[in-house]
Amino acid sequence: RTPSVGDEDASEFPAVQLYLDRADSASPRWRTSRDQIADVGALTRALDGLPLAIELAAARVRVLPPRKALSRLVDPLNLLQGDGRTGERRHAALSETIAWSWELLGPAEQSTLAQLSVFQGSFDLDAAEATVSLDHLREHAWIVDAIEALDESSMLMSVGDQRFELLNVVRAFAWRRLEATAPDIGRLEGSAVAAVRSRHAVHFASLGEQVARAWRGEIDELDAPNLSLVDVPDLDRARQWWLDVGAPDVAAKVQCALIEVASTQPGTAGALASTDALLRHGGLSQRWRLTLRAGRGVLALYQGDFDDALAELEPVVALALELDETKMASRALGHVAHVHYRRGELARAEELLEQAIALA
Repeated sequence: RTPSVGDEDASEFPAVQLYLDRADSASPRWRTSRDQIADVGALTRALDGLPLAIELAAARVRVLPPRKALSRLVDPLNLLQGDGRTGERRHAALSETIAWSWELLGPAEQSTLAQLSVFQGSFDLDAAEATVSLDHLREHAWIVDAIEALDESSMLMSVGDQRFELLNVVRAFAWRRLEATAPDIGRLEGSAVAAVRSRHAVHFASLGEQVARAWRGEIDELDAPNLSLVDVPDLDRARQWWLDVGAPDVAAKVQCALIEVASTQPGTAGALASTDALLRHGGLSQRWRLTLRAGRGVLALYQGDFDDALAELEPVVALALELDETKMASRALGHVAHVHYRRGELARAEELLEQAIALA
């Protein structure tokens, strides 16, 4: 709730309290007076009481105190006008506030936010630095500084474990800005969107490559990246990018990452379906087809579908040996041994494990 015009004690209203709390976090030195409380009340009314809009305004209190913030809105009263439908009034207010906050960002922060809108879920600093390029700016800028500034201004959310995320409304706004950007981000041919999506896809393909190397026995499984916090929509988007540009083997790398994520999260039907679809792709090389089958078998094992796991893993062992991929055969045979162990067939499991060790 927001205070009405003429309310004597606006500080009691939740919208005003939200602004004051957020402003205190943004600038502990900021102090409120009776006049400022009245200005905060007017500002929250102009923002239609939208929590996100209020937080964005309060985060700027160090440079834009309430009265100045109110004056920077094009016409606060217009935010409350419309055809009478609350949803449309709220949408107009929110869009205006995000646009206003965007204009207050510096070039590095604007470019970083636009490029981060490619992420469909949360991301860490490594993913951001792999995806965002600020090379096109005249002045050198650090991505980590831009992310910190976006976090402080509430245009970016910190979601724990050193990960960040954009609210849907902010992502949609920033994506439109990216689409309108000149095609010089990252100095790649084509549109800015294509350049950013390409870097986004390369990052997730790189993660999947490490997972695949662990499955093939080329590196220790403990050295593979921890993907438990990666969001499936980002992997789906990256895989689709590689399929669209005619690179099914690179799409398979991303799929390996998706399978690994699915093994740590509930609900793996989507991962199995997309893996099966990729296995049917006529352009997939034999080596990556074999790698995906190994991953699919491991996923079935984690699901407790032992018959399906053996149906995938046993042919992988045979074909890997035929192709002289002994490390992959060893790793797959170890998983076959695990299936028999889970079934309580301990003697068979021990026999297969010894064979796997001998191959390694």
